[in-house]
Amino acid sequence: MLSAYAHPSCKAVFFRSGFALEGARKWMSELGFCGALAEAFVAKTGVLYPAQRPCPPEIVRKKWELTGPMRVLFIGREFDSKNGRIALQVFAAAARSLPMTEFTYVGSIAPEVAVGYSSLLSKIEYHSTLERSETLALLSRAHILFHPSKFEGFGTVFVEAAAMGLAVIVASGGDMAHIREIFDDSGALMVDRDHISEAEEPAVFESHLRRLLNEPELARSLAFRNYQLTVSGSLSMFKRNQSLTSAYERALAEPTAEPLAIRDLPYGRLCTETSLTTREVEAAEKTFRDQYRLTQRRFLV
Repeated sequence: MLSAYAHPSCKAVFFRSGFALEGARKWMSELGFCGALAEAFVAKTGVLYPAQRPCPPEIVRKKWELTGPMRVLFIGREFDSKNGRIALQVFAAAARSLPMTEFTYVGSIAPEVAVGYSSLLSKIEYHSTLERSETLALLSRAHILFHPSKFEGFGTVFVEAAAMGLAVIVASGGDMAHIREIFDDSGALMVDRDHISEAEEPAVFESHLRRLLNEPELARSLAFRNYQLTVSGSLSMFKRNQSLTSAYERALAEPTAEPLAIRDLPYGRLCTETSLTTREVEAAEKTFRDQYRLTQRRFLV
């Protein structure tokens, strides 16, 4: 998540990466913060969720009339971290017994892996990479987002899927512990990694997918719950703007004081100091963009 935060000694608003609010004290402790500073942080921390304008409701209603096949979509830029292998395994198994379902895979696949799934890839819609507008177009037509990712910082794809009215299949627990905060057990079927082994995951993911494909009314109800999150719920622009405005108002209400400096910050086991020149940051960004073929998004440094 992103959390809006104004420190009492500073008139600015900061943002941090994090999960649920109840974990804020633990997070601060791990970084080495304690006492009044940590309590001030926790008291002023509130979750600020990403938001996206929902697509027109008629688009969601029309696709869920289900006059054609159910469409399942996987999106994973990085094959290993997004668990592309599980997506391929499950799609291959489901496609054999559910021929009326349409499967779409978006993301790179190592050549040696692709060879083993050549038959599947010839039968489904496959794109190694797409522009954002093209990905959103696929989401607008899809019914189920199949997302077995190993971890997500937040997972913008979840906001995009909710805004387009998709049911979601995803993992929870472990590095995906925050997913229950996003969907609140109401818009997704989850594979709980805290209670199953890695070897068991493909079978459970496949079971969840088959359930939604065989129970379209359940899939529809999950999709509309997710859509409502972006209309008026926690992923809506209204809620996002409310939280952001409140954070800035609290920051502006604080007395003017000198901001925190690096020397004021403690260093716990998860906190280290790294200094880079502007040229080094730009070079690192270029390397990252080239590796993942990023062309549109900018980083705030």
